[in-house]
Amino acid sequence: MKKITALVGFFCLIALFSCKKDVVTPVTDVSQSKSVESLALVTVNGVTVNNDTIPPSTAVNVKTYGAVGDGYHDDTKAIQNAINAQNTIVFGKGTYIINQTINMRSGVKIYGTNGATIKPGTSMSGKLLVNGRYFFFNSVSKAGITNLTFAPSSQAFSLSVYANSCIFITQSQHCMVQFCRFNFKQPYQHLGVEAIWCDGPLTSGTYIFKNICNTVGIEYAENGASNTLCQYNTINNSHSTALNAEGNGTYYCTGNRVMYNTINNAGYNGINDWGLIDGTNIRGNIITGTGKSPTEWAMGEGIQAVGVNTIVSQNKITDAQAEYIEVAMTNKKIDSNTIVDYNLAAEGIVINTVSSSTQPHATSSTTIINHNNITGCLNAIEVVGGYTPSVSITNNNISNPKNSGVDIISNAASYSLTVSGNTFNMSKPDVGRRSGVATYAANKTTTQKVALTNNTFTYTAGSASGAGTETAIATATNGITLTGNVVNGNNIVNKVGTKVVAMNNNGVTYTGYTFVNNRFNSCLMWLSGFKSTLTSGNNFTL
Repeated sequence: MKKITALVGFFCLIALFSCKKDVVTPVTDVSQSKSVESLALVTVNGVTVNNDTIPPSTAVNVKTYGAVGDGYHDDTKAIQNAINAQNTIVFGKGTYIINQTINMRSGVKIYGTNGATIKPGTSMSGKLLVNGRYFFFNSVSKAGITNLTFAPSSQAFSLSVYANSCIFITQSQHCMVQFCRFNFKQPYQHLGVEAIWCDGPLTSGTYIFKNICNTVGIEYAENGASNTLCQYNTINNSHSTALNAEGNGTYYCTGNRVMYNTINNAGYNGINDWGLIDGTNIRGNIITGTGKSPTEWAMGEGIQAVGVNTIVSQNKITDAQAEYIEVAMTNKKIDSNTIVDYNLAAEGIVINTVSSSTQPHATSSTTIINHNNITGCLNAIEVVGGYTPSVSITNNNISNPKNSGVDIISNAASYSLTVSGNTFNMSKPDVGRRSGVATYAANKTTTQKVALTNNTFTYTAGSASGAGTETAIATATNGITLTGNVVNGNNIVNKVGTKVVAMNNNGVTYTGYTFVNNRFNSCLMWLSGFKSTLTSGNNFTL
């Protein structure tokens, strides 16, 4: 009998250890972990947080302080009393009515369970009424809200024109909002309530993780707020911009990370990173639909990154209305993004040149457009503006734009641009005149220079019978250097029987051209109007 008892105890011990939760070593950046779902305790921005929805055993139920959670009684005072007295608070199942803003305290962690919901009543006053402000984090540290649901009142807010959000975080450090749901039904319009708003030069290290936001957006940085990690959130039908940073005032917002979020049908922009912004990393986001608002649709952009030292990488964007990615010129890295626009309705990547004096924090004057995959669009990549551009456009894969693959239409009197290693694939008929690379300046000079190097233009059978003329390289400026470019025309003709044209001066004379080691195969070319300084090693065949 003793042997049987011992065996039973042994197997129970094995079962106990086999069910034990894996020990997790804290990491410094959740984005680097292979399985975010499995993490319990992680270190984010220097603070250890509970990265799941389970409240610790020490949590005190808010009902201990008189909260009812029946969707009828006013629980404002009870919730505030609990926050004033306890560091870890749990909201059980129920709907908790508030009529005034709840003020957070340093070190307080709030957890919701079983769909616990915060909802304003019909006697709202103060900031709750005029800013939709449920919780106020003001000069606090290491406070957080996990797994609460936020619902609107049956009474309308009387919103101001600024800082309207359910959770407003100002002058606070290392605070956290995670796994919350914001279930609103706001119409598409500029003015509305946001889910979370980070404000002020003393605000740093905010952690915004895996929240679901319905018709509300997130202001991840404003007026100096820095080092926000905004990650794995889902934003559906935001009334205006989904994820927003505004470097207004006199303080730069620095070191923010906007990563792996999912944005569906934003009213205005998907991600807006604007003004006094330095060093934002916008990576791995999926953006489907922007400019859905009837009043803001015309400027709806996937990502607007017009700060300095910005990295925009590995994002996937579809169904933008105006532009997929817009950047102000200075020191951006736009790398490995995927843009798909079968409707040929919007610009792809737009480099809008600005004066260097407006961006003094930039560590370089050059913007790099590299390894992006762009399908469709009006123009896949476009350089515009009157200030001197410094842009390197390299190793991009461009397919079937409506007008141009790379369109350089800067009116700056002097510049030197590089377009190198790109592939241009035309596998569908054009709907008008289409160019692989086009340059144009209203005022032509001898100091507007473009280097076209090792680009490949390929026209396949699917591109035949187009409506207009296909031109691989349509340059209408001086000072073009062509080295190692390949045009594979494959004898493709449009609907009137005209072959692909490698180059055509259209009866205009241009100066300062260099042709070295280019190959134009099975296509037309009219090169006599390009006054060359050097021609060698080329292979041009009709």
